[in-house]
Amino acid sequence: MNTSFAPSDIGLASAYAVFMLMTSILFLACYLRMTRRERAFATITGKGFRPRRIRLGHWRLVATVVALFILAVGVVLPLLVLVWASFLRFFQPPSLETLRLVKLVNYERLLASDTTRWAFSNSLILGVTSATTTVAFVALVAWIVARTKLPGRKLLDFLAFVPIAVPGIVLGISLIWLYLSFPLPIYGTLWIILLAYMIKYMPIVMRIMSASIAQVHPEMEEASMICSSWFMTLRRVLFPLLRPGLVAGWIWVMAHAFRELNTAILLANQQTRPVGVAMYALWNDGAFGALAAFGVIVSLVVFIAAVAAHLAGQRYGLKVR
Repeated sequence: MNTSFAPSDIGLASAYAVFMLMTSILFLACYLRMTRRERAFATITGKGFRPRRIRLGHWRLVATVVALFILAVGVVLPLLVLVWASFLRFFQPPSLETLRLVKLVNYERLLASDTTRWAFSNSLILGVTSATTTVAFVALVAWIVARTKLPGRKLLDFLAFVPIAVPGIVLGISLIWLYLSFPLPIYGTLWIILLAYMIKYMPIVMRIMSASIAQVHPEMEEASMICSSWFMTLRRVLFPLLRPGLVAGWIWVMAHAFRELNTAILLANQQTRPVGVAMYALWNDGAFGALAAFGVIVSLVVFIAAVAAHLAGQRYGLKVR
């Protein structure tokens, strides 16, 4: 994007971003036209509702084998190689001879590093905060777009989708220019990175929440509001029905916040660098063993967070059948 080499051509990079923005506007117009009749997509209504399962029949075994193959090649094998590399100072192919070189030195180095602890702390704060605030804010915006007749509600949908066309590097540069000239002292703090995460992840969460709300027929809310307040309807009717989308959006933002690099690398400093920036520094230093160990720990943390969110969803009514 003409910013990976020096001197950076910010003007040309911005021109590319504008072209991508125009393309996204075209696709967004098509999306809004296809989904303008939102009630046609409602699956949860006041009548009896039960999801219909599609039986694969003889294709069940084939689908299972293909799914397991994709999972093994795309997830399991890369993680196993990452775990193997994390126990070696210098990477070598797995063999019985290299087993004697397996040590915990990379993990010991990371655990003893203040930089690592700061990076995990920053990423945990940014991940939880950005996931919670983004999902809460976007859920409100999606409800306004889908359920109200306020003028300009389609503009809200458009503004929530536009950031998907802006590359992370361009977004980071824009925020730097803005808050170096705007009298709000958030440059060089976690606040500016949090703002960047919210802007960057808003489009995907907006699509998740819009789809979730479109599946709930308005008659569910209308029936509830006959005998209760809007707040009670939100808490007892709408929120439980939207919980799968809320949990999915929260997990998605949390996982991506932990691996974010191209935006955070421009906005972070030594005290505010998240995990992605710290891992990039290890790559530049050639510490590939420590980098692999770092990747294993990050993957484990994100997996635990996803499992915790899933269990919390089941505890409060989100059940997968």
